[in-house]
Amino acid sequence: MTTIKQLRGTLGITQQKMADLMGMARTRVNEIETGTTGRSETKGHIAHLIALELIYEHGLIEELATKLKE
Repeated sequence: MTTIKQLRGTLGITQQKMADLMGMARTRVNEIETGTTGRSETKGHIAHLIALELIYEHGLIEELATKLKE
C-alpha cells in the first residue's frame, strides 16, 4: 500500500502541494506522515492516494493543481 509520504516523493511535491491536492491543511499531512499526534491514514486518505496516483499516471497532476487554485 502506498503511503502519503511515498506518493508525495513519487510526485516530487511538497507537503503543502499534497495538502492542497487532498483538500487538507499542510499540518495534517505532516501529522499523518510522522504519526506525531497519533494520526494515521484512513480509508478516505487511501482513496485520495489511489485517485492521485491515477491522475499522475495519466499526466494530469499539474492540470489538477491548477484547477484547484481557480
